[in-house]
Amino acid sequence: MIACVRYKDVEQILLREGFVCLGPAADHIVFECRNRPDGKPQYCSIHRPNPMDTIAETSLIESFEEAEIEIPNWDVVWSD
Repeated sequence: MIACVRYKDVEQILLREGFVCLGPAADHIVFECRNRPDGKPQYCSIHRPNPMDTIAETSLIESFEEAEIEIPNWDVVWSD
């Protein structure tokens, strides 16, 4: 079993942080926030969700850390 997060939950978190969805690029979805403080990255790229519309939590943590976004307390669901 793999800990996953629903895509819609991740999207809502990023929108609240001021990001907008630029859309898919290869196997990722790219979000942008042009007004990030302190020179933080303006892009956050996450893997496209699986057919159950979830994304592996470990992958999201890597994406959020790379974009210098605080890891939120999200709801985890289990997937194969």
